[in-house]
Amino acid sequence: MDYNPEILSMNVRGLNDPVKRDAVREFVASVKVNLVALQETKFDAIDAFSVMQCLGPSFDGFAFLPAQQTRGGVLVAWDSSVMRVDIVALDSFCVSAQVSMVGVEPWWFMAVYGPQTDEEKRQFLRELTERRSRCPGPWLLIEDFNMILRACEKNNLNINRSVMNSFREFVGQRELKDLYMHGRLFTWSNGQEVPTMTRIDSALASVEWDLMFPDACLQALSATISDHVPLHLWLNNGYRPKQRFRFEVFWTKLLGFLDAVREAWVCDPTIVDPFKRLDALYRNTAAALQSWGQRSVGNIKIQMAFANTIIMRFDVAQKRRQLLPVEQWLRNSLKLIVLGLSSLERTIARQRSRVRWLKEGDANSKLFHAIANGRRAKNFIHAVRAEGQIFTDQEDKVEAFFRAYAEMLGQVTVREHTIDLRSKAWSIIKGDVMAAVLKLEVGDGRGFDKLNKSLITLIPKRGDAVEIDQIGQRAEAGRPNLAAVVRARHGAADEGLLSMLPGCQSLQRISIYADDVALFLKPLAQELVTIQRALSNVCSSSTQSHGGNQRIGAGSIQLAVLSHW
Repeated sequence: MDYNPEILSMNVRGLNDPVKRDAVREFVASVKVNLVALQETKFDAIDAFSVMQCLGPSFDGFAFLPAQQTRGGVLVAWDSSVMRVDIVALDSFCVSAQVSMVGVEPWWFMAVYGPQTDEEKRQFLRELTERRSRCPGPWLLIEDFNMILRACEKNNLNINRSVMNSFREFVGQRELKDLYMHGRLFTWSNGQEVPTMTRIDSALASVEWDLMFPDACLQALSATISDHVPLHLWLNNGYRPKQRFRFEVFWTKLLGFLDAVREAWVCDPTIVDPFKRLDALYRNTAAALQSWGQRSVGNIKIQMAFANTIIMRFDVAQKRRQLLPVEQWLRNSLKLIVLGLSSLERTIARQRSRVRWLKEGDANSKLFHAIANGRRAKNFIHAVRAEGQIFTDQEDKVEAFFRAYAEMLGQVTVREHTIDLRSKAWSIIKGDVMAAVLKLEVGDGRGFDKLNKSLITLIPKRGDAVEIDQIGQRAEAGRPNLAAVVRARHGAADEGLLSMLPGCQSLQRISIYADDVALFLKPLAQELVTIQRALSNVCSSSTQSHGGNQRIGAGSIQLAVLSHW
């Protein structure tokens, strides 16, 4: 999809007041959505004029569930220029609609308003189960369930665990995913002096829906209209970071890997400086391995489709005649190829999802893709506050972070390539790597900035993080860090604890944001004491501690002393 359909769902606590209808219309216009679900409308009848009053003229399609006396009522409205609703189904507590959009298969949208009593809640879950059996395919349920999935979704211990367990069982049996919500921990408050707060408003999606919209982003907005928080769902958040080089772990198992590295590990012979030479070698090898990997593997899905098609043709032919020996051999060979490609596809998806506790072949790739989507949605930074302003646009957020870290880290250049050759190709790269290590060991730091770089990955420390200091950093070294020299704060450099390497233009700057700092030295006893004092200065300014592998908070600092290279 090259456009971004958006959904708004909110419990409005009644629309009979004209002032409330005007407020809802202004709010919907401000968020610019294409599909709206309103719960607890308290309307027993809704017409096109009422929809225009509440939402505006662009919502020309609608379906509603009437209120029961003064309770309930659900309205679903959509902009038919963006999406089409082909089927509408009404149940006791929800409105279901089959949504069709350009570029994706039809999917089911269900706006729900959960009942209050325990018996009605169980009836509500049975109704959802029955509706699901009639509505196969991608499925999205949203808003006021009046139930919680976890005990942490309520701020006190007054929890109906029987109903909570029934809700969890429903979600597990239907294989639904609770979409990560940015901005809030709770979605409803009773507004008392000592408030009761819960997260009874949420969005649940099937695995098929999650894979169809991998960039979906759920945002909790300000609760200005009612005591429930509105939920704003982007189906495509519109931002994809630039793809960088990624070393695939399965490459080392492919035939010809070492030959590919050996051919790629070349550079201009006029480059004699070890640092500059190693930089050029990494760049050339990264580009060459990327191309070699694509040629060696190709498009896995297309290859599997071709193989399955040929196998199916042989199966059809086998019903009419006996297969020739060469045909039988080809059919069996293709089955082995399909199994191998399936395993390779799982390996790639497993690496993307970072699932470490599963072994090869334990599950299909849908699980890994779903986990990767969830991690990406959870780590999405929806807003940043800097210099007294809140930025939500992607370019503004990037600029705010750049200014903040430019002041902290100094001037940096964009790293274009990364590579990890593991130990498999050590015999090929050893000479150039050791030349760079030996140059650093003798204290010559000229040109070391070519290698001394890291990529900062920003990760929110909590769900409602908007301040820059509330967003953690993970440093990913793009090239083997031959040394990470600590920038000691609070006067450490002035006290003579650290000095710049000869030829360096500025004090080294990467380790103040690295999770793990390793110093590779041939230390004397006094030098070791000096380094420990420098680390103490860094730790005191970053609320961490050091020494061995001791973990403090989110990271650790390790002092590695190598007596021999």
